[in-house]
Order: sequence, then structure tokens, then C-alpha cells
Amino acid sequence: MATNNEYKFTGEKTVNIYSIPTVPMNDYTRSGSNRYGTPTDLTRNVQSCTVSRDRSFTFIIDKGDKLQSEMVSDAGKSLSRQIREVCVPEYDTYVFAKLAAAATAKGNYATTAITKSNAYEMFLQGEEFLGNHNVPKHYWVAA
Repeated sequence: MATNNEYKFTGEKTVNIYSIPTVPMNDYTRSGSNRYGTPTDLTRNVQSCTVSRDRSFTFIIDKGDKLQSEMVSDAGKSLSRQIREVCVPEYDTYVFAKLAAAATAKGNYATTAITKSNAYEMFLQGEEFLGNHNVPKHYWVAA
């Protein structure tokens, strides 16, 4: 949920991420040829990123393993568990660490230590910041 789906791999380790910027609002004019303001071309932004990690896993379940485990060693169930319990948590940890490092490097963050007495106030300030910066609520509001 931290990224959108507007991307395309170019080659093996590079991905281009596409986004369309907004344009400023204008005052409507009741006469003239540019009543809605001076037209501007809508552009697109392309950010190229290089994949920094190339992770993998492997396991083997042969028919003998499945039979000896009383049919518990099922490839589909094992793969599902691997993705759920190993891959997704590792990916989430990596992505959020990268996002946190980028945010920290950018600066402009509060340095107030969060304590028991100010935690709710800090939480509300965080929600206010996200709301004021048009971050869609489904990214930061618990379902």
C-alpha cells in the first residue's frame, strides 16, 4: 500500500515509476479566450529506481516427504505460509526502513520524544499532518 501500481520494469533491475503532477487553480474570467486560465500541457513525472536487493528462497517437497508427513507437506500450503510469514514481513520491514530513512534524510520531522503522557497528542498531530498533505486515509487509518 506504500506505492501505486503505475510502474514498468525496464530491463532486469530498473523500474520506472510514473506519476502525473497537478496544475494550479485559476480565477474564472467571464470574457476573453482563456476564461479558465492559460492552458498548460499536462506533463508526467518519471522516476527511475534500481532494484537494490535480489532475494529468493527455495525448498523441496517430494512425494515421499508428503507421504511421510501424513500429507501435511503440501506445496501450495507451504508456499502460502512462506510468503505470509517470511516474504511479506521481510518486504514490509525493508520498505518501511527505506521510507523512514528517506524521510529522516529529508529532515523536517519532530524531535519530541513520544511518552505515555503525549502519545495521543503526537498521534493526532501525525493524523493532522497526513490529512493536510492529502495522503489518502486508507493508507493510515486502521480498518
